[in-house]
Amino acid sequence: MDSNNNKAKFALCSKSKLKLEALLPYMSYNLAEKHDLDTIKGSDTGSNQPFGIENTFTCAKKRADDVKGYDFVISIENGAFINDHKFPQDICAVIIKDCSTGKIYSNKDKIMETVIMIPDGKSLYENVKINGISKNKLGYNITFGRLLSDKYKVPDNNWMEKLCNFPRQRQIGIGLKYVFGKLYVDNKLITD
Repeated sequence: MDSNNNKAKFALCSKSKLKLEALLPYMSYNLAEKHDLDTIKGSDTGSNQPFGIENTFTCAKKRADDVKGYDFVISIENGAFINDHKFPQDICAVIIKDCSTGKIYSNKDKIMETVIMIPDGKSLYENVKINGISKNKLGYNITFGRLLSDKYKVPDNNWMEKLCNFPRQRQIGIGLKYVFGKLYVDNKLITD
């Protein structure tokens, strides 16, 4: 943190307006006035559609790894996995990296609270697989969102709002609320 004014510098590893909109309510609890927030392009994850819970968190961490000059780096990554009933589901991994200690705060232990069923998931998964596995083997070359957008004419980054009545911002917010709670518990954020 800046020792002159106690402002922490936050970086959101995304230029996505949707992710920024989801983050701003969590930055407004006295944080926006007390801390700085920049949106930056994070590292390329090498996968268009992270697949699997571990891989989705690996991609979120990879996005934040090379960011320098900030106190905290926020990375939000949506991925997919196959549930126990063999049905594809969308998940949202959120990490906040404390750059002074290297500690990663995440919603990994609560990831199932962000689950959204993917409409037509079984048939779409076959199309996702046909398009090939990513070079880094953390996911696939095409997203479920792209296929849903083509089929239903919905936004590829927020298909769930039209198809499931559950906006992406709300899904992201569930993860952000939990991770920011961990930062408060560790007294990492100044709110006075």
